[in-house]
Amino acid sequence: MLTASLIIGTPVTAMGMMDEDITDNNPVMVGITSLIDPARYPPDEQLYRRMGNDDRLLADYLDRKNLPDSSVLADTFETKVLWLISKRPKQFVITSDYDFIAESNKPWDNGVQYILVTNPARNAAQDASTRPYPTLWADGAIGELVYSAVGAGGEPRWRLYRVVKPKPPPTGY
Repeated sequence: MLTASLIIGTPVTAMGMMDEDITDNNPVMVGITSLIDPARYPPDEQLYRRMGNDDRLLADYLDRKNLPDSSVLADTFETKVLWLISKRPKQFVITSDYDFIAESNKPWDNGVQYILVTNPARNAAQDASTRPYPTLWADGAIGELVYSAVGAGGEPRWRLYRVVKPKPPPTGY
């Protein structure tokens, strides 16, 4: 039964993946077409084959820093690939962590060294890591820009800020 399914299913699936009418809106399938027929779909011309490169580059950059656990605050709605491919996922504080809100409110008091911020123009919802500091993407608010990534389509994708503790307001007036 399994053999019959594979014999019938494999060619049907392959033909479906090569059908441009089906694959136009499916990034995974469009990327796979360049694996199946690289002459017709050159890999370097396939936007979807280049997706994730910036995630891997930043994950490698952060992994090489050997940061302690909970050093990078990130909303995983847009950065899940980066977190998943990191060799050190515990260096991240992600939205599903119980302490995410506390860590994002005062990152300098909780050992957070970096905040990964996604481009608000690309997001359907506000990046959870910027709720306490809504201007972080635009002006750095509480951070110093150390890394910026442009996505496969040429649009700014996300920025990595080093956390800088705000100076207390002057007193004694």
